[in-house]
Amino acid sequence: MVLLVSGPGEDTVDLETRRRVFLTVNRYPGLALAKLAEQAEVDESLVRYHVRILEEAALVRSEEEGGHRRVFPLERTKAGAKSALDERERRWLALLRRPPVLRAVVALLDEEPLRAGELADACGVSASTASHHIKRMEEGGLVAITREGRSRLIRLADRKRVMGLLAEHPPPEDLVQGFVEAWDDLGF
Repeated sequence: MVLLVSGPGEDTVDLETRRRVFLTVNRYPGLALAKLAEQAEVDESLVRYHVRILEEAALVRSEEEGGHRRVFPLERTKAGAKSALDERERRWLALLRRPPVLRAVVALLDEEPLRAGELADACGVSASTASHHIKRMEEGGLVAITREGRSRLIRLADRKRVMGLLAEHPPPEDLVQGFVEAWDDLGF
């Protein structure tokens, strides 16, 4: 396996670093490179290097999203490699790895629908920041928005699938800081 075989000039430190990056990608799919480096406790330039090698070995894939390169695991099959997550799940996980979006989703899991202002308050962000993230969540298919007069009512597009995705791929602990109690109340 590529993780256990060193290339020219590589040593056991390189292999251990690559293994740590690989395991972190599998534990937290959808992290941006900087966050992946933080979670794996590896310098970001080394993460870039090892992600490239893991991509060449068809063990991970990276995708550009919102100005960030996000990394996802691949499954090896007899026919080659395929994504362990479908396109929608990758898109949603990429969104859920953003703290304001994760907070918004937790608030929506607790109570739906919410107006944009209520969601901003629940997330502890300004109305304009909430509006930006609500737009991204709507574009990504994570939420559905209906109009009620001048208000926008926001709901999760697929509550059951969101809960399943969060249960299967929980975010790193530092992403739930500040709302640990709400997170715990949901049973994750």
